[in-house]
Amino acid sequence: MTHSAHCYKFVFHEAVSYEEASISCQAVGSGLVSVNNIQEHTFITQYLNRHAVQSGMGWYTSGQVVSSVIRWFGDGSQSVYDQSDYMFWNQDTGSYFENDRVVYTVSETSNKYGWSKLSGYERRNYICEIPLNEVYRIVQLERDFDFGVPPGTDILSLPKGPVLINEMIDLVVVDSFRPLVIDCVATGTPQPTYTWNVRESSNDPSNDVREINTDTSSRYTFSNGRLTITDPQESEDAGIYQCKAENTEGSILSPPLSLSFGYLHEFSPNQQGSVEAVQGQGTFLSCNPPSAKPGLVYTWYKDTINNFIRPELDKFYFISSNGNLYLSETQRNNGGNYFCVVTLVPNPGEQLTTNQPPSRTSRAIELRVPGNPNADFGPIIHPDFIAVFPKPPLVGHDVRLECFAYGSVPLQYSWYREGADFPPGTRFLYDNRVLVIPNAQMDAAGNYTCTVLKLTGMRNVDSQKITLNLESKPYFIYPMRNIHADVGSKLTWRCEARATPRATYTWYKNSNILERVPGEIEIRGNVLTIVNLDKSKHEGMYQCEAKNVHGTALTMAQLRVLSIVPTFSKYPLRNSYQTAQGGNLTIPCTPEAAPHPLITWLHNGQPIGVGDQRRYVTLDGTLRITDVQFSDQGVYTCKAENDNGADETSTRVSVITGIQFLRKPQDQNVRVNQTAFLFCDVSYNYGEVDLIYSWKFNGHLIDTDDHPYYRKGASNSNNGLYIINAQYKHTGQYECVAQTVLVSISAAAFVEVTGPPSAPAGVFIDRNPDGNNTVRLMWTWNPAANHGFPVTYFDIEARTDFSDKWSVLKHDIPQHETLIQNMDMKRFYDLTELLPHNSYRFRVRAKNAMGVGLASEPSIKYRVPAAEPETAPSITNTGGGVEGVLLMEWEPLPRSEEAGPGFGYKVYWRLEAETQKAFKEEIVGNVSFHAVTVGQDNYYLRYVVKVQAYNDEGFGPIGPQAVVYSAEGMPVINPLNIRCDAVNATAVVVSWDPVPNNRESLKGVVAGYEVMYYGLDDADDTGGVIVYGQTDHGVVIGLEPNTNYWVYVVVFNGAGPSVLSEIYLCETSLYPPGEYPHFVDVYSHGPNSVRVKWRGVMQVAGEGSLVGYKLKYWPVGDDIRTANDTEVDKVFETELYGILPDVIYNLRIMAVNDGGDGKKSPTVYFTLLKDGSVSVDQSSFDPSTSEILTAEASCIHHCLILLMLCFWTCMLYYSDLTLL
Repeated sequence: MTHSAHCYKFVFHEAVSYEEASISCQAVGSGLVSVNNIQEHTFITQYLNRHAVQSGMGWYTSGQVVSSVIRWFGDGSQSVYDQSDYMFWNQDTGSYFENDRVVYTVSETSNKYGWSKLSGYERRNYICEIPLNEVYRIVQLERDFDFGVPPGTDILSLPKGPVLINEMIDLVVVDSFRPLVIDCVATGTPQPTYTWNVRESSNDPSNDVREINTDTSSRYTFSNGRLTITDPQESEDAGIYQCKAENTEGSILSPPLSLSFGYLHEFSPNQQGSVEAVQGQGTFLSCNPPSAKPGLVYTWYKDTINNFIRPELDKFYFISSNGNLYLSETQRNNGGNYFCVVTLVPNPGEQLTTNQPPSRTSRAIELRVPGNPNADFGPIIHPDFIAVFPKPPLVGHDVRLECFAYGSVPLQYSWYREGADFPPGTRFLYDNRVLVIPNAQMDAAGNYTCTVLKLTGMRNVDSQKITLNLESKPYFIYPMRNIHADVGSKLTWRCEARATPRATYTWYKNSNILERVPGEIEIRGNVLTIVNLDKSKHEGMYQCEAKNVHGTALTMAQLRVLSIVPTFSKYPLRNSYQTAQGGNLTIPCTPEAAPHPLITWLHNGQPIGVGDQRRYVTLDGTLRITDVQFSDQGVYTCKAENDNGADETSTRVSVITGIQFLRKPQDQNVRVNQTAFLFCDVSYNYGEVDLIYSWKFNGHLIDTDDHPYYRKGASNSNNGLYIINAQYKHTGQYECVAQTVLVSISAAAFVEVTGPPSAPAGVFIDRNPDGNNTVRLMWTWNPAANHGFPVTYFDIEARTDFSDKWSVLKHDIPQHETLIQNMDMKRFYDLTELLPHNSYRFRVRAKNAMGVGLASEPSIKYRVPAAEPETAPSITNTGGGVEGVLLMEWEPLPRSEEAGPGFGYKVYWRLEAETQKAFKEEIVGNVSFHAVTVGQDNYYLRYVVKVQAYNDEGFGPIGPQAVVYSAEGMPVINPLNIRCDAVNATAVVVSWDPVPNNRESLKGVVAGYEVMYYGLDDADDTGGVIVYGQTDHGVVIGLEPNTNYWVYVVVFNGAGPSVLSEIYLCETSLYPPGEYPHFVDVYSHGPNSVRVKWRGVMQVAGEGSLVGYKLKYWPVGDDIRTANDTEVDKVFETELYGILPDVIYNLRIMAVNDGGDGKKSPTVYFTLLKDGSVSVDQSSFDPSTSEILTAEASCIHHCLILLMLCFWTCMLYYSDLTLL
């Protein structure tokens, strides 16, 4: 695009940072656009409004806000456009920040392009600009030192100016006994020679610069570019050194090298002797280091040199880069003698001349820790923190953010960066107390917050925020490049450096400062312009110097001014071209010539006219022929001519039959995650040419051979392109190109991927429309993100500092309710009832008929102003505590509902009966319970209690009243009339007369009884059982058979047990039967009953007298605990009734005496058949099959006889066969 003698390149589909955009423009000889007047601004905005407004993308310019003016780095000019001038600036542009970049963005109010500002780290499109009279430089950038040199010339022998190839680093001399070596290495043809200069101070360039050589001092030795200083002396050798490399093509200066002398003095004898700290509180020890240059690192040890302090292993300690040793909380074992060790280190960008830097150790600093441990406290971030090192933090170096708090360990440290992720490579040291940004860049700047949480006791928290601003030594975004320019042409040279504070620029030619010459040489900061290049005046070595307080950077290039007769000796035209009818033909014409030649094309000896619609010549001399016809055959000649002469070259063009489309791709829609197919098929002469298909997406070639989403294929015998698993990013224009070696044709179609909407953009908080807990949320919605179906609703989600999960704050907001009049792409919604003192981040999702879309990027944080609490706490207990106390407990409010700093609770109480009296009240702080003394006589009385939350803004609503009993007293009576009866051999039941369950007797209410026992003969055989509630007995189990026990009982309430009751002697029963009944048989008895017989058991010594027998029977598959029990006297048979037919039963029998149940007999399985008979199996039955053979005994007998007869018959038969 051209406008007013300038050419513009709008770079779509390449979102980059400012630095990358600047490099990209300079790589083609241009610069980022500089906007010098309203006409140029109007041209740019009109183009963007026509071609880019739907994308909403921003566009970088070369403008930067510097001291309230705009400095244009593209041409070095500057202008003042007040931000209120809406002819340039968007109305919704925020307040400006120093060094912000000027970008073109779509206004949220007008939906048109205007100026706005960004930091430069965001990725945007960009606009390049170059004057029309310098467009030739785009071609000249390809020139090198061999330009215009005859073929066959030795390229290495061509003259070239000096180029420095080594980096020179500032040196700090620590020991003077070794020689000091400084190297300056440059290449060039002929080989450069070197001289060295030195001045006293870098801060005052007006200081005399003196050349040094062997005559200056016998301590100096020079060898090519190497300077060796023997026995360096600070008084004579400290200063700023620069090397000059020079040959016949010019000279250049090296970056200045600072040579200084370091030192490390001894610690002061009057340093701090001792520190006394309160046990349980934090403290610190100051190193008070000695004077040193350039810098120090610190370590500490305790008592002995073998006991160095390791903060990564001991969370009590922290060693800051400021040298101090900090302790989170002090304990008695922290007491002792501490020693600070300092070691000399270089500053960033410097190098010590020794591998063994000196160190010093302080005298002992005694830490005394008297007194008793202090209560739980903290965390409290120390006033020294957050601390940033180095000071100031510099780009390209490691930046260290330190955070430290006093408090009862363990403390949990965490970091948060406002509005962005941590820079790449960020690491955390010493339990997150240190955040390190390695090789920090400018985009690491921002707000960082350190939060410290105490993990024990009261979970208090403290936080501190710091704004990190980085500074930097100048560094060049794009180094200067050698220029081989035409004599008489105009040259614009740009050198742009990033630097904070802002850099100042100086231009040099052949090591001398270049001054402005009106009408010939113009210098505007970083832009050098030479109007009319002259070989004798302007050739040489040029350098651009950028300097600020942190250092100096130099970039250099050689300028050659050329005057050459046009020649095609290196790049003549091909002998012939063959092209196809209807296709396009491009014939480049690339003579070497200076000044830039006039290119003329001839067809069969006749000039090609300027008005030819199909044949035209581009700015670089290339001939393009579109829609080739047979009449275009013939001889074409390119003629190049300038003031020095002329030359020409020719080629022959022949035309053959072309290719045509059979089926072109058509516009279509495809659902997201489904597959689309685009047809593309052509007819051509298969016998004469080969043809290939290629595809482009939005102008970019698709690699269909190695792409997960695209594949060439065929459908219904037609060639085409598959779009597999289509995503929204695949919406756009697809172009099919059918190409032979001679001609290509193309056709395009638009594919839209439909589905749920994309994420909304630009979510931000506009203002508080009504009240402190209300906020207006705004976002941008581009209809292009509908994806085929209109958006019907929006959801707003939120997240606070108190939760790491996103939750829906407002669901299904109708799309029409979010519209803003005259702002088609802007949406809004007023969020109400936000919780005070919460930091919210919001995001938005859109919905259409296809579903819910992705969430937008989160908004920046918005903190709702603090207010009094809105939620009333509720009492959760009904009593408790120790005698004489009223205990009140409540559910603490979530931190999100505290509503402000200084949060706590206030409690109210009074006796329920004293309705005429006022409530007593007390502020108790941020706790979840509180106990007040009501007196020993006021035990177990009903109190009316309520609680209220408060903060620094005021008191919230009072919670509902609740009745809470004051604490109970110890019972003053005990159970009486203790009795005991044996239950069996291992259990007894203990009985007593219940105590009166009233306040006077119990000083509360009965909670239960505890029955305790101990053996008569074995006092260690003790135990007890608790029975809850008001009762008159309790069962004690697990006792030994036939044993005497003493038992006693206490009653207890919430305060504790009563005094002991009288004791009572119990005796357990003898042992239960040790044998089980044998020979258990089951017989039929009736349609629903069976008769069971067994042999009884014998009583042995130690067993109780036999009482009878117990039969347990239950269906197979059921649990034995569901068994039916039938108890009988001392008999050996009985009937069981209620037996179901065709059900298999388990049967077990046991003897019973006073000691309990004896052993159970083995299981017998039986079933009552429908005919009244019984089937029994005692050995081989498998319960998992639930089957029993139902043969009668007589039948089984007959079968056995038949089986034996068969067996003997077979034996006799086989015997006869053997004899035969």
